[in-house]
Amino acid sequence: MNTPIHYTVGPSQLYPTVVAHIQDALDLNIMSISHRSAQFLEIYHDTSNRLRHLLTLPPAVHIFFVGSSLESMERTIENCVQEHCFHFVDGAFSAKWHQFALELGKKAQKIEARDGEGFHLDQEIPADTELICITQNETSTGVAIQPAAISGLKDRYPDKLIAVDTVSSCPFVTLDMTKVDIMFFSPQKGFGLPAGMGVLLVSEAAVAKTKEMQKKGATIGTYHSFLSLLQSEQVDQTPETPNVLGIYLLGKVCADLQERGIELIRDQTRAKSKLIYDTFSAHSRFRPHVQVPDFRSDTVVVIETPAEAGEIIKGLRSRGIIVASGYGKRSNDQIRIANFPAHDYSDLKEWISSI
Repeated sequence: MNTPIHYTVGPSQLYPTVVAHIQDALDLNIMSISHRSAQFLEIYHDTSNRLRHLLTLPPAVHIFFVGSSLESMERTIENCVQEHCFHFVDGAFSAKWHQFALELGKKAQKIEARDGEGFHLDQEIPADTELICITQNETSTGVAIQPAAISGLKDRYPDKLIAVDTVSSCPFVTLDMTKVDIMFFSPQKGFGLPAGMGVLLVSEAAVAKTKEMQKKGATIGTYHSFLSLLQSEQVDQTPETPNVLGIYLLGKVCADLQERGIELIRDQTRAKSKLIYDTFSAHSRFRPHVQVPDFRSDTVVVIETPAEAGEIIKGLRSRGIIVASGYGKRSNDQIRIANFPAHDYSDLKEWISSI
């Protein structure tokens, strides 16, 4: 293990084929082409199609390329909430989404889980709610919400829009996109790409809500409103100069993941997750932060390491293994281990048992 392996939760380890794809992009001078050129339109179209195929997205789901997942949170609130939204908060990023709604002047309600716990989504939702916001995989705590619970919530509240943050679980997580109106993720995590882009998936129902809000005179944003993004998407473009290299690389890695087999990748992810949880469940000093199996993330595993996180991180780094510290105030007593398609079972097994 001479070259460091990053088990950080994002940015994380590059997918093994990315370096070659970057070299191809350099050879093709991709970073110099115009975002209004025929070559870029072909890249956009190819990436959208490959992503749609990989995630089995219905034809009616729109694919928008934006700056980040935090931007996706903001755009979702701006375009789908005139007054009322409801947030399931199970960590720092779901809390941030709720805070964004408040800062945008919305009447944002929330229910907050105890640290290390999640939701079965069986709570009652206020009648005036327009949008329900769910962080399916909370990167700060390693808490996950089961996809079946999200589908069940839509069955109970079919008239309400549902937005789902899958920033650190896509493409592992399988969501029924007929039961989700908005989903977003960051390719620098599960897709193993360089940072600098977000992907926002939007249903026709969400677009209809934006149009309704616009007719009522509500502010829906400017160049990255859903309607502006939609207008550009229809001709394989973006409203602004986008991350051309990021879009190109995403299409290439989608093809690589599809060739490898997405169900095989999911099985391998579960096997690696089991190895991590089993190792630390049997550890004499450390333990998984999330104790309820139904709430455990397969892609971001948080481990309680009382007062030893810094030493563990330092020791692993000396061996070429880079893991993340706990988030925020938990940086001294937790580590976070990413489990993405770029991470190999044999590499993980070699070092995980030595902690």
